[in-house]
Amino acid sequence: MNNLSIDPRVKLATFFLLFTFSFFLSSMPSALVLIALCLAISAVGGVLKKVVKKLVIFVPMLIVAFLLWTFFSSFSLFYAKSENVNVLNGAFMSIRLFLFLTISMTFIFTTTPEEMIRGLNALRFPKSLVFLLGLSLREVDVVSREFVSIKEAQASRGLE
Repeated sequence: MNNLSIDPRVKLATFFLLFTFSFFLSSMPSALVLIALCLAISAVGGVLKKVVKKLVIFVPMLIVAFLLWTFFSSFSLFYAKSENVNVLNGAFMSIRLFLFLTISMTFIFTTTPEEMIRGLNALRFPKSLVFLLGLSLREVDVVSREFVSIKEAQASRGLE
């Protein structure tokens, strides 16, 4: 969506609806369809490689989540089952977590902070909330740039 001219309100509403749908999923095929939809949105937006690159970082977390939901789902308050080992539940919850990550990464890479602020202003969110969100998003960008420059300075001095 970076390459396309889409109203920021539409982007915010789309990702809000995707998150809402993902919380009410009850089957694995519907989760896979939503993952495919998010990846298609990121492909249209020209950020598919960036999204996939960042999602690969979360593979160990997804493996741990799969193992925890498979072997310890009987201890869960929300998904208590009578069985001790539930592979389908572990797979579904891991795919659902992957869906949350995919939606988040797609939204982050396709929407700039300025677009998000414009969209929230257009949706008539309180000015103080929009200002606070905008300030925090800009500060994250400044801190990340400072981190990169410090890392490069240390590398040039041989201090990795």
